[in-house]
Amino acid sequence: IQSKAYIIHPNYARIATPYTPVSGNPTPKLPESSSPGSPPATRNQTGPTMSCSLDLSKVAPTPCLLPAWPLAYSARKVLTHRYTFAGASLLEGEVSPLRAAIASWLCDYYASYGGMVDETRIAVTAGEVEGALAAILARFTDPVYTRTVWVVLPAEVGWLEGIVGDAGLDGKLRTLPEGSNGEGIDMEIFEDRLRDEEDWFGLMEDPGPGFKEGDRYPKIYKSILFLQPTFKNPTGSTIPLSARTRLLELARQYDFLIVAEEDFDFLRWGEGSIGPPIPRLCDVDRVMMGDTGGFGNAISCGSFGRMIAPGCGVGWIEGPRRFVEEFGKTYSNHDRNSATASKLMGAIVRNLLSAGAFESHLSDVLIPVYQRRHSAVVCAVETSLAPLGVNIITDTSRNSGGWFLWIQLPKGCRASFLERLEDDYNVILSGGNEFGVGLENFVRLCFAWESEQALLESVKRIAMCLRDIEPDILLGESI
Repeated sequence: IQSKAYIIHPNYARIATPYTPVSGNPTPKLPESSSPGSPPATRNQTGPTMSCSLDLSKVAPTPCLLPAWPLAYSARKVLTHRYTFAGASLLEGEVSPLRAAIASWLCDYYASYGGMVDETRIAVTAGEVEGALAAILARFTDPVYTRTVWVVLPAEVGWLEGIVGDAGLDGKLRTLPEGSNGEGIDMEIFEDRLRDEEDWFGLMEDPGPGFKEGDRYPKIYKSILFLQPTFKNPTGSTIPLSARTRLLELARQYDFLIVAEEDFDFLRWGEGSIGPPIPRLCDVDRVMMGDTGGFGNAISCGSFGRMIAPGCGVGWIEGPRRFVEEFGKTYSNHDRNSATASKLMGAIVRNLLSAGAFESHLSDVLIPVYQRRHSAVVCAVETSLAPLGVNIITDTSRNSGGWFLWIQLPKGCRASFLERLEDDYNVILSGGNEFGVGLENFVRLCFAWESEQALLESVKRIAMCLRDIEPDILLGESI
C-alpha cells in the first residue's frame, strides 16, 4: 500500500491525521498487550489477581488483530475510484471481479492441485457456513429421497438441527464418531453405516424425489456429509489425504455430497506449513471427475470472517461449474452466482486481495500471533497441567493451526468443575457436553481471543483449581 490511509480509532471515530504506511510493510502490526482494542483481560491483567475474567470459550479474534488500517485504506479506495470500484459495488452490484479475485487467490494458495481455479467454480456467499449449507440443502436434497445428513462428533450440532429441519429433513440428522486414530473421522464405522443404510433402503422400492423433480432440480443427493476436514472445531484434528480420497470413493458409490467447511486451512504453521496444504476434498473430487461436467461430490465452503473480521459477511463456495450454477439459482440477485453478501464489502475484500494486503495480514500478523499463543499454551499445559492428569488430545506433533485445543481433564472432573473454575477463578472454558454426549471430562480451549499473557494466566488458574479439588477426586467424588 503506497497511498495514505486514515487511522481508525478503537471507538470507531475517524482521526483526521493521515497514516503513511512504512515502505515494504503494508500491514501495520499492533502489539498484543497494550492495544486499546484488546479485550479487558489483556489490558488489565496484573499477574496473579483473579479480578478479571479470562474467556477461553470465545470463538473470535482479539480486536487488536483486526486489520483496521488495511480495511480503512481499501474502503477509501473503493469509495473514491468511482469507475473501478464504486460503480460496480454501489450501482451495479457486480460480483464477477470478486469471484475472479477469490479464484486467483485460492489457485495460488493450493498450488493448482487438480487444475486451475477459475471464477466459474466460485460462488460468493454471505460468509457464514450456515447460510451456504441451508442453500445447498434447499437446492440439492429432497424430504423423501434424501436419507441422511451426517455430521462428525465432537461438534456443535445445535445450529445444524434447525437448518436440517427447515429443509424438510427432520429426524434425518445422524452423527459419526471422530475415532481415536487421529484421522478426523472413523472411516470403518462410516462405511458400516453406509452399507447398513443401503441394505435397508434396498429392501424397499426407490421412491425417487417426492417434491423436487424435473428440470428445476436436476440433481438430488441421497445423503449429505458435513465436516471440517482441517483443524476441526473443537478437537483440532485434520483428515489425511488417504482418508479424503476414500471419502470421495464412498461418495461416488453411495451418491452423497460432502460439504467441507475449510476456514482454518489458511491458519497453519509447523512442519506441515512448508509447501502447499493437503489437497481439499473438492480438489480430490475434481481429479476423480476429470472433464465429465457433472455436479461432483464435494464442495468447499470458506469465509473471510476468520481472517478479516467475524462481521465481514463475505465468503465463498467452490465446486464444479454445474453445481455452482444451480447453487446460484437459489437466490434472486442480479448476479445469480452471488448469495446475500454485501456488494460494497465484497469490493473492499476484492481490493484487499488484489493489493496483497490480505496475504500480508495473514502471514505477518495472524499466523505469527496464533503460533506464539499456541506454542505458549501447549507448553504451559504440558508443564503445569499434565502432572495433574490433564491430557492434550489435539495432535500437535507436526502440523498445527486453527484456534483450538481439545483437552481431557482428570477422571472425576465433570461440568461442576467448569462452574467452580468460572465462579472462583474467573476462567471460562467450553465444556465437552456442548459438543456431544459422554464428553463431560473434555474441554475446548480457544486461543484466538485472549492474549498470550492471559492464556498463561488461565492455565495457572486451572492448575490452582485442579489442586483445590484434587482431595475430592481422590475420595471418588465427581466434581
